[in-house]
Amino acid sequence: MSIEIPSLSAPLFTSDKFNICCDETFDLCNGRNQGKDKTREYINFVNKIVAHVKSKGKKPMMWGDIISHHVEFIDELDKDLTFLSWGYSPNESPDSINKVKEANKPQYVCPGLNNWASLMELTQRSIPNIEKMAKYGYEAGAKGMLTTCWGDYGHTSPLESCMYGLIFACAKAWNATCKYENFNELIDFLHYGYDGAGELVNKLANLHV
Repeated sequence: MSIEIPSLSAPLFTSDKFNICCDETFDLCNGRNQGKDKTREYINFVNKIVAHVKSKGKKPMMWGDIISHHVEFIDELDKDLTFLSWGYSPNESPDSINKVKEANKPQYVCPGLNNWASLMELTQRSIPNIEKMAKYGYEAGAKGMLTTCWGDYGHTSPLESCMYGLIFACAKAWNATCKYENFNELIDFLHYGYDGAGELVNKLANLHV
C-alpha cells in the first residue's frame, strides 16, 4: 500500500530547517503492519518524508531517540538529516549524543525545561539538565542546542513561567563553559527587573513539587 503525503505549504515556514519529528514510535507495526520489521518500516518511511521535505527546499531534522537505539542503521537514513538528540533528566547520560557523534552525523543537543504537566518549569530539574546537555554537546562537537518547552496535558505553564530556564539555556548555548553561580542576580537585572525574582522562581518551582 502506498501512502500519499500531502504537499507542504512551504511559504508558511520561513526557516530553511524543518523538523519531521518521528520520535516515540510506540504503536509502530502494531496495527495493519503487524508482523513487519519495525526498523525497516521506520527507515523507509522516514526517508520518504525526508525526500518530500527536501523537495520543498528545506533542511530536514528529526528527533534522534529511535535511531540511537538502532545506530547500526543510521547510514541508511538520508545523508542530509540533522539529528536532534534529546534528554530531559537532571542526571542525563551522554550515550545517545555520543552514538550520533561516533556515526559522524550532525546533531543538536536538546535539553528540556521540565514544564510539562506542571504550572511552571521545575528548575531543580531543568537547570542541571541544561548544564549537562550543553557540556555533552560541546564535547561532541554538536552544531548547536535546541531547548524544548513542551505543553503536554493542557499546557498549564505559560511561556513567562519558563523564561528562567530559556535564558539560562541561551547563555549555555552561547558559552557552554559559563557557570550557574550568580545567575539569579543577573536574571533579576536583565529580565525580571527587580531583586529576588530569580530566587522566587525557584521557590515556586519547589512549591509545585
